[in-house]
Amino acid sequence: MGSETNRDLARRLDEAAVLLEQQGADEFRARAYRRAADSVAAHPQDLRALAGRESADALLQIPGVGKGIAAALQVVLATGRWG
Repeated sequence: MGSETNRDLARRLDEAAVLLEQQGADEFRARAYRRAADSVAAHPQDLRALAGRESADALLQIPGVGKGIAAALQVVLATGRWG
């Protein structure tokens, strides 16, 4: 299992937003990743513990985290790698 902190996860989401912008993706998608990054960084609970203790659905309760971003976070939490 990865050892990412909330700040690490937020940084990865910000990096994804930058890549999306560089690739000319829809502006909404990049904003969604940035919004999720802000929420993840500010979240009071450790996401690794939250997802492991409850379920991946617990990540969906974080503002700005939808199914796609929650799935990406699960991959990082489980493997330490961004899919």
